[in-house]
Amino acid sequence: MAGSDNFTGQNIQDTYQRVLQLSSSGQLADGTGSLVELLDVTASFAVSASHEITFETSSSYAQTASAAENNFNIASNLYFDSTTPQLFVDGDSMVVFQSAFNQIIVPNLRTGENQGIKFGTDSDYTIKHTDNVKMAILEDTTTRHTFGVGGHLSASAGVNIHLGPGSQDGGEFRGQSANITRITSSIISASSHIHTSTLKGSGDTVSLNVLGSISASGNISSSGTGTNTFLGDISSNGNVITSKTGLPGNQYINYSLDGIEINVDDANAIKIDNDSGTVAIGTSNIPSNTRLLVEGDTTINGHLSASGDLKANNLTIVGDITSVGDDVTMADDLSLTSGAARIMFTGANGGQTEGVLYQDSSAGIRYGLLFPGSDVVALANRAEDGVVQIRANDGTAGSSGEHIVATFDDEKVNIGNAIYLASGSGHITASGDISASGTITGSKGHFGSITLGSRLNANQIGSNGNVGNSEYGTLDGIDITQTIQTQFDGIANKTGSYAITGSDVLFGNITTSGTISASGNIYGSSIIGAPIQLVTHAWYSNTTSDQGLDNLINGNSNFGWADRAWNDSVTKSEIAGGSFANSYDIQKGVPVMHNVTDIELIGNLRPSTAPSGSNDGSGDPYTAGDTSNTGDTNPGNQLNYWLYAGDSPEGDGIQNLRFLASGSSNGKAGILKRAHHNTIYITGSTGLTMDKGEMLYVFAQTTQQATGNVRGNYTVTAKIRE
Repeated sequence: MAGSDNFTGQNIQDTYQRVLQLSSSGQLADGTGSLVELLDVTASFAVSASHEITFETSSSYAQTASAAENNFNIASNLYFDSTTPQLFVDGDSMVVFQSAFNQIIVPNLRTGENQGIKFGTDSDYTIKHTDNVKMAILEDTTTRHTFGVGGHLSASAGVNIHLGPGSQDGGEFRGQSANITRITSSIISASSHIHTSTLKGSGDTVSLNVLGSISASGNISSSGTGTNTFLGDISSNGNVITSKTGLPGNQYINYSLDGIEINVDDANAIKIDNDSGTVAIGTSNIPSNTRLLVEGDTTINGHLSASGDLKANNLTIVGDITSVGDDVTMADDLSLTSGAARIMFTGANGGQTEGVLYQDSSAGIRYGLLFPGSDVVALANRAEDGVVQIRANDGTAGSSGEHIVATFDDEKVNIGNAIYLASGSGHITASGDISASGTITGSKGHFGSITLGSRLNANQIGSNGNVGNSEYGTLDGIDITQTIQTQFDGIANKTGSYAITGSDVLFGNITTSGTISASGNIYGSSIIGAPIQLVTHAWYSNTTSDQGLDNLINGNSNFGWADRAWNDSVTKSEIAGGSFANSYDIQKGVPVMHNVTDIELIGNLRPSTAPSGSNDGSGDPYTAGDTSNTGDTNPGNQLNYWLYAGDSPEGDGIQNLRFLASGSSNGKAGILKRAHHNTIYITGSTGLTMDKGEMLYVFAQTTQQATGNVRGNYTVTAKIRE
């Protein structure tokens, strides 16, 4: 055998040092007698080898043998001289040890059933095979993750999978197929589909970026504030749930529990209300009882049709409006600006239901203008006891110059002024009676028969039994040789004073430009134009809750207007409907005994304290009248009287109240003062009229005071009319 260990041909002196010998102490030594250190073995167990070891020895190194029949136990460390030592089985490397790198296990590493591999200083984590079919990862004794048959992964909490070097920003989970309940990862990619019940990004900055298409059989929702970018299509058999789509800050759609908002240039363009289904265009305000609201001008080049009502505050139509069988309802005015504009009824030739209607006091829809038959136009009022009026103005425009010319009811026609027939225009012919409570006048008159309510003096009847201008007759106390006409002419032509004596002196109309006087009484059923007093009263109220510009003060809740202690009021909105809310409020009025016109009022109001608030910094909008304070010039502080008329009570029925006039006090020199009488006037040729039997109501009104009282008095007058 060649080599340094072959002593053939070598001298003993050169090789004896390397020859082993057994020393006298039973130890192994070299040729010089020195002990061999490598064979100094100490063991607490038997050492076996391919040859018999018949002694025990101690050494700092383990004994070397080609095989061990039983377990090989190492009580301390196992040291290798090589930097990459290996363990071999049947000549194959099984484990490669590396001092600076991970250890390499070449074939499989296997444990027994329900046995595992522990990790960590305290063996905190264990991987073991369980139940012959599962592999479990345990934290201490708690199973955290389980891999089942087919590679399914289940966990007691979320699973975070990170692959790849560096921070988690570079990690990926890749798989040909995965059925995972929950994945948290910065990037998830798949060459095919990702099937999951929920796929989402989380947090304020985490986004969900999808390069291909998203298909979902369930809902697609996003509750975060990050950006989700989809470069492909989104296809879903279920719902796609999101609070906003589009370009935020530019063009986008907002989805919320209130509805849907479509925004253009970051401003609301269309809003659809969730509760009512109302569509609002150009505004985010949703009105009630409206299905479509358009804010601003709207142009429709084609047709606009509606199966229900079409409503608009202002609707400008360039062409025609056609409604087939449905109503057109407008909340405001209908303004026709064309010089050729007309309102036409072309559905029938009369006798149908065409007309102009209004809502009466009982909320019924009644005709005011209708076409009851062919070529017939009727001005009507089909309300209960409906009245038709014809009105005209004097030289003053507006309601203040308006007069009722004629009133028509179911029994009579009331002409407010004289009836004039142009010369040669015809006659007034009646098949029945013509009656007048006043005087019928005319330059000429012809009656087939006259029925007198009082006797006619026989001396006034001519010899032929007729009364005429050319017939003879006498007037008591006048020259009996003259005709009646001559005698009247003599009276009419007299100047200065003229006395008529005798009994039962009868006259027709007497016209004079001067004064008619009598030392005695002048009697007549009515003296037209004579002023009369309708009502006068003085009162006191300390009920501040009745004050305020929405209230009208009048009377006592138990005793009516005549009681001097007024503690009651009505609201303006209450009587705007034409009747009182309480039947006892009828006691607040007085009946009128004549047909009257030119109704006037003079009254005073004296508030004891100032109303709440101030406009001049003095703290007292009504001054006490001293020269150091200028008083109140605030139009919000008012002292007013109001006049209303109504029908006769007739068993506390509907009043049909109507407003006559109101007046305000400017105070002395334009200043309202507390603790002073402030005078209020409704005077002049007012043209205000009332009929005999109607009720007159006088209400006072003041700006509400915090405390204190108000005193008042008034007188209402009028002139008798025919």
